[in-house]
Amino acid sequence: MYTGTVTLTSTLVGNSPFTIPVTLNLGHVVQSVVSSATFQSGGFAPGTIATVFGPNLTTATMTATTLPLPISFGGASATIGGIAVPFYYVSPTQVNLEIPPGLPTGPVQLKFTSRGATVSYPINISTARPLSFWSDSMLPLSIPTDRLTGLARVLERPSQGTTSPFT
Repeated sequence: MYTGTVTLTSTLVGNSPFTIPVTLNLGHVVQSVVSSATFQSGGFAPGTIATVFGPNLTTATMTATTLPLPISFGGASATIGGIAVPFYYVSPTQVNLEIPPGLPTGPVQLKFTSRGATVSYPINISTARPLSFWSDSMLPLSIPTDRLTGLARVLERPSQGTTSPFT
C-alpha cells in the first residue's frame, strides 16, 4: 500500500493549488513461480509442488492439515490450464500449491485469485522433472530421507490434492 498526495494547479481557479491525499493499493502480484524443492524456476511436471512469491497474495497464513488438499484456502484460489489447484500453504508473500496431474506439456497460465481480483502468470509444463525434498541435514555418515516429486507421468494418477500410493 502506498500513500501520498496529488497536487492540482490551475491558473483558471482561485483555490489553486489544491492538494488531495491518496492511497494506492496495488493488490496482489505474482512475482515468481518456482519449484518448492529447489526454489528454481523452469518446467513443472504434473503433480509437483510449486511456490508462488509476491506481495499481498493472501490475508492469512495457513497450512493445510487435511486431504484432499483445499482448492480455496486463506481467501485465495488458483487454476492452471483451467484446472483448480490444491494448496499446501498460504501466506501474504508465499503460496505453495500442487501442479495438477494430467496437464499437457507446454506453456499454460497460472491464474491466481485473491480478494476478488485475478492475476495471470505464465508457466511451462514438462513431462518429468525429478526433484528431491531433503528432510535430513547432510551430516557426515548420515543417510538422508527424502520425498521425490516430478519423476514421470504415472499410469494411475492419485486424485488431485491427495498423496500417491507410493508415499
